[in-house]
Amino acid sequence: MRTKKVIPVIIAVFLIAAAIVSVSLLTSHASKGESKPTESNVKDTQILSAENQTDAGIKEPTETASEMGTETIEKIDLMEMADMMVYTYEELKERADAIVKVKIKDELTKENSVYKEAKSNVYNRDTGWCYSLREVEVLEVYQGAEDWNVGDAKKIQDACAIIPDGNRWVLYIFDEYEPPEKDATYLLFLEKGTRSGEPGIINYGNGSVNLDSPEKNQYPDIEKAAIEEFIN
Repeated sequence: MRTKKVIPVIIAVFLIAAAIVSVSLLTSHASKGESKPTESNVKDTQILSAENQTDAGIKEPTETASEMGTETIEKIDLMEMADMMVYTYEELKERADAIVKVKIKDELTKENSVYKEAKSNVYNRDTGWCYSLREVEVLEVYQGAEDWNVGDAKKIQDACAIIPDGNRWVLYIFDEYEPPEKDATYLLFLEKGTRSGEPGIINYGNGSVNLDSPEKNQYPDIEKAAIEEFIN
C-alpha cells in the first residue's frame, strides 16, 4: 500500500517541475524578443523589407492642380528653418565655375521642376530634395563656361521648384529668394557638381543678380560690384 501511494506523488512532482521549466523557457524567449528586433524579425514584420521601402526616385509631377484638389500654389520659404552662409563678392568669384549674363527663356512650372520625396521611419531617414531646370539664352560669358557661346540655348539648375505636397501644390523658395523671371536678364554665378549635371546658381539669391529689376536683388553689394566689374 505504501508503494502505491508514493508513485502518484513522484509523478505529480515531475509534472510540476516540467511545467516550471516550460514557463521559464517561454519567459526567457519573450524577454529576448522584446530587446531589439533581429534582421529576420524586421523582415518578417515588413518594417524594412525591400518590397515596402522602394526608392521614390526622381519624379516630375503629372497631376494637375485641379486633380489634387486645389488651383492655388502655396509659397513656402524653407530657409526660415535654417541658417545660410552668405558669400562675399570675392568669395563668389573664387567659387564660381562660370560667371555669365543670360536671358531667362521660360517660367518656373510643374513640368520643369524635379523632386525626390522624403521617406523616413523609425529605422531610416531619407531626406528629399527638389530643384528646377531653367532654359536660358547666353548673352555674355565673363568667366569659365568655355563651351558656352553667345546666343547658345542652355539649361541651368535653380533651387526653386513647384512640387506636390499632399493635396496641394507648393512653390519652395529659399531665404526669400524668388525664382528667375521669364524674359529678364541676369548675371549669374554658377557652379558645377549639381544633381542635374547642369550648372547651378550658387547659394540662391547670393549668386543671382537681376539686371532688369535691381530692387529685387537681395544683396546690393554683390549687385554693385558685379555691375562695376562686368557690365560698366
